[in-house]
Amino acid sequence: MKLNVQQGIIFLLTAFFLSGCGFFGDDSCKELEPPEEIRGMDLERYNTKFTIEFVDSVDYEQAKTYLEKLGYPFEYIGSSAFVVESGCGQPAEHFYTNYGTEEQISLGDSSYVEYVNPVFYFREADADYMLKEIVGVQFDESLEFERIAEIVNSLNLQFREYDYGAYKNLYLLIVPKKACCNAIGMAEILLGYDEVKITDPLFSFTIPNPTLNQYEETTWNDLSSY
Repeated sequence: MKLNVQQGIIFLLTAFFLSGCGFFGDDSCKELEPPEEIRGMDLERYNTKFTIEFVDSVDYEQAKTYLEKLGYPFEYIGSSAFVVESGCGQPAEHFYTNYGTEEQISLGDSSYVEYVNPVFYFREADADYMLKEIVGVQFDESLEFERIAEIVNSLNLQFREYDYGAYKNLYLLIVPKKACCNAIGMAEILLGYDEVKITDPLFSFTIPNPTLNQYEETTWNDLSSY
């Protein structure tokens, strides 16, 4: 069968659309990746969702206006953070922050964006977990602060909270864009230090607060198994 020019253009556009939505077997369009163990949980990463948090200078209305122009459905989850549904047309990883580079490669590298990170599905709780830019770490109780600061600075991390909770030498650390990787990768790196006892990335999760009409943010111990 021969196609005229107009039919050929329609066919190509249709094929492009279908291949983008998985009808031609494009694995990149799977909604969820196979489970991986993170923080003792089997988490499945969404290919079709990402979480974005804007810098403090961007207010809610500005962020909302920008996301509306982006053209994807989104949901506000508190503070200056949103979950965006990118769908099959554009895999979520295309928007992630590229840690360790100053190049403006993706949405997550923009100067008005704090980070763009993966969203995971925790099947056991039937809830979505949004990766934040924070890692919790407990150093050996006998370790002096000078050594802790040396480790933190060498990894391009920043202190958010000191002696968090009731634990000695337990810190919440910010993982900025200049760090080598996101909070999940940074937790693995920190575990390689003999002076580190425990470390985990932090998530927000989708358990609505009916009073505030927004989502709760996990504290470090909420999801830990120790």
